[in-house]
Amino acid sequence: MRSLVNKVFVALTTFWMGKYQHIAFGALIACIAALAACWLPQWATVTISVLFTVGCSMGKEVYDECIDWRDLLATMLGGATVWIALLIH
Repeated sequence: MRSLVNKVFVALTTFWMGKYQHIAFGALIACIAALAACWLPQWATVTISVLFTVGCSMGKEVYDECIDWRDLLATMLGGATVWIALLIH
């Protein structure tokens, strides 16, 4: 049983670590963009946050010279947490 737990732990900390970081930075980028545009109407704030997050994540993937769609999806998932909170507010 201990071996199985160790294998799961290693899998979560090695393979998925990059995705966790993408989710966290997606939320951070979306939050910074939303704070910068908070004086605008709600729909404009969310739109600017989405566009800024998409632009930053695409720019990072182009900089890496290898577009990984899973990284983009993870970054958008992190941004979506902020966008949902903005829309609920």
